[in-house]
Amino acid sequence: PRRQILFFSISAIIFTVLAVVFMQSIPLLGDGSLRANEIFDGRMWQPTEMLDFLTHALLYQHIFAPLGYSATTCYRVVSVVCGPFFLLNALLLVTYIDAKRAAIFFLLLSTSGMIVLFFGYIESYSLVAAYIPLLVLLLIKASKKQLHWFWAILAYLFGALLHSVVLLL
Repeated sequence: PRRQILFFSISAIIFTVLAVVFMQSIPLLGDGSLRANEIFDGRMWQPTEMLDFLTHALLYQHIFAPLGYSATTCYRVVSVVCGPFFLLNALLLVTYIDAKRAAIFFLLLSTSGMIVLFFGYIESYSLVAAYIPLLVLLLIKASKKQLHWFWAILAYLFGALLHSVVLLL
């Protein structure tokens, strides 16, 4: 466990520094600008990403706007903060699947295309992307009877409320 904590800590620090240094400067794809404008306009509800949108809206309304920051800055900060959570959940998942080769699997996940979501990406996928490895872990544990199905279903429903993309899992 100490080795894993050290490995995760070093990975999280390196990742966070890289994410800040190479942070995306403009919304490239998707509807990031649209979501930021909706939040700026005071909207609190988005049916396809209910909890994600609400989280960003509340953070913007109560923290970022009073400090004079834009809604896009809110998305960028949440994106970067989600990175270490993705790394932690990925580490938990790969360690559970194969502790002996966890480092290899961890490197595969942490260098996948999904990692771009944590470089200040202005979009509504950072929270759910950070959550998915944990959800997969819980579903695997439930399938092996190491976790009651109630908790796995609850975790799945939470993920679906976070973003509807979870319904495709």
